[in-house]
Amino acid sequence: MDIGAYEFPQPTVTLPRSAATLLDNGGTANVTATLSQISTQDVTVNLDFSDSAALSSDYMASDISIVIPAGQLSGFITLTGLPGSLNATTEPIVVDIASVSNAVEETPQQATVSILNVNLVGHWLVSLAE
Repeated sequence: MDIGAYEFPQPTVTLPRSAATLLDNGGTANVTATLSQISTQDVTVNLDFSDSAALSSDYMASDISIVIPAGQLSGFITLTGLPGSLNATTEPIVVDIASVSNAVEETPQQATVSILNVNLVGHWLVSLAE
């Protein structure tokens, strides 16, 4: 009698809605992808970056994918602000899930990180203190 193999459902992956804030002069923020359950396979979450802050000129990303190793529930990348690149007080970075391997995206997921211009924010804070 063949009863077939039982297949466990694939885990779902999520991103936090609001990931963090970082300074434009080398500040860092992590974007974490979390699974609904542990997987027996590595999960790769490929990312897209958008909005007014520009990758490579306003900030750098440690990778364009988050790899969650088998047996783990989460993984992350680090975003680093670049000095002197912003003209505004703050600029958003929107991080979207482009595709997922070995898991399923739970509805469209995106995280927003804000970059603060340390020069403009610092000037504003000094003006308030005067």
